[in-house]
Amino acid sequence: MQIKPPRPRVEGEPESLYFYDFDNHLFELHTGTLNQRLKLYADMR
Repeated sequence: MQIKPPRPRVEGEPESLYFYDFDNHLFELHTGTLNQRLKLYADMR
């Protein structure tokens, strides 16, 4: 498994872990919840 470096984060945004599987599909594992992320992005508008 190859772990990728993180992308630049928005202040207050939870971390993510990016990696490719053996079939070269990119996966992203999020910390926090979807609602937390959506609220953060909505508050930025």
